Amino acid sequence: MQAVALLPVQDGIEAVLLGVSLDPQADDVRVAYAVGRSVGTAVTRNKVRRRLRAIVRTTDLAPGSYLISVSPSAATASYAELEHHVRKAGDEVTR
Repeated sequence: MQAVALLPVQDGIEAVLLGVSLDPQADDVRVAYAVGRSVGTAVTRNKVRRRLRAIVRTTDLAPGSYLISVSPSAATASYAELEHHVRKAGDEVTR
């Protein structure tokens, strides 16, 4: 595996922070989610995590390892807003 430094990518409102280690030799995309207690109750955190998983499933990411971290503002963001932030961050990384 080729080691590449983490590249934090923040969107304008900083709802989503994407760290990535791109590996062109990798066969798949591996994603971890960091949704801290500051986001809300367990129910809220799980809802945000489920939304992020659904968004990643429909997003074309380059092979490698990703860490998607969210700020408390993600708890009140709609699905469409979260999707916009994740896709924008993903596009910025693959440029």
